[in-house]
Amino acid sequence: KYFWQVESQDLFPGVALYIRENAALVSENCELLFTHSRELSQLARNFVYLPPHATWIENPAIHPKTKLVSFLTSNKNWLPGHRARLELLERFGKYCDVYGRGYKEVEKVEEALCDYMFSFCIENNQNYYSEKVLNVICTGGIPVYLGDRAAICEKFNPDGFIFLDENFDISLLTEEFYQSRLSAVKENLEIATE
Repeated sequence: KYFWQVESQDLFPGVALYIRENAALVSENCELLFTHSRELSQLARNFVYLPPHATWIENPAIHPKTKLVSFLTSNKNWLPGHRARLELLERFGKYCDVYGRGYKEVEKVEEALCDYMFSFCIENNQNYYSEKVLNVICTGGIPVYLGDRAAICEKFNPDGFIFLDENFDISLLTEEFYQSRLSAVKENLEIATE
């Protein structure tokens, strides 16, 4: 028996709480538990930290870039990450092409990412990373990122990211800046596709 906790703890808090409060029982009843949570992975010898490795991109590559910035989102607002995404959209949406449910809907995520040098990527929870960031990496873009910075920097070259923090300046998002980070973009694509 194997258990794989994939979704954010914000989306399914009861699952994480159950694992946390019943770690010994869960450990006894499964061979391995895979989780994106470092905290949960440390609760038992057979709990394994497994960051996301899936992407929705059909053809991972550095696609030709003809546009500067996209923002892929939805109009959901029931998780803290959803609300953070919408707040950032309010601040920076006028500088971006905005895609997603409730905005300019796309059939495939590539439509919102392939042409763009930079794409805003805000996780639903700040304690993990998901396919959202991998999708940007796998189209050759630089994520403008809010999520688990420590996990990202452990796995990927941080020079291929722009982190959304108090020092973020939208005027950094230029073609010259993208070109200056192209070697990190290539490295991160290789890491993601492994």
